[in-house]
Amino acid sequence: MFDNLNPLFQEAKSSVKKQTLQRPNTNKAQGKNKKAPRKDKGHCVKLPVTFEQQILFKTSLKRFRYHFPEIEIKQTKYNTLLLWYALDHLHIVDWTMDYIGTSEHHMTTKLPEYRYLEIGGINGLSMQKGLSERKAVCIMTISALKYIEKGGYYGEILQQIRTVKE
Repeated sequence: MFDNLNPLFQEAKSSVKKQTLQRPNTNKAQGKNKKAPRKDKGHCVKLPVTFEQQILFKTSLKRFRYHFPEIEIKQTKYNTLLLWYALDHLHIVDWTMDYIGTSEHHMTTKLPEYRYLEIGGINGLSMQKGLSERKAVCIMTISALKYIEKGGYYGEILQQIRTVKE
């Protein structure tokens, strides 16, 4: 019935409740302190690949390292350069390629956000081709890998590294 027999304590509780309700709403999303996104922010995409395709990606990187031992590059960066190459040379992309969907094996790409918008933006390639963004990235990266392995020159991929640094 009564929270407290002493009316002094009842007034203290009601005033505390009023104070908490009167605080101004300081939502950071509405405020002026919005941070600008980092310019080097990357969009990470994991590509589902078969075991054989995973081996192809790894051996292609080893061949690249053999031809250019002065360049230290890891698998994700190499995959990203393949995707970058495919974006610049869309004529090599086989859009009818089979897509496996899910797999226990995957490869990763991390394309800069401003380049990823060419694939996943409102007017991106995935919308134009009627594919999901992940499927478009997968097809483009595997197409670039097949092009390089069929006789493309690794120097073309090296050119992508120089383009990225500038």
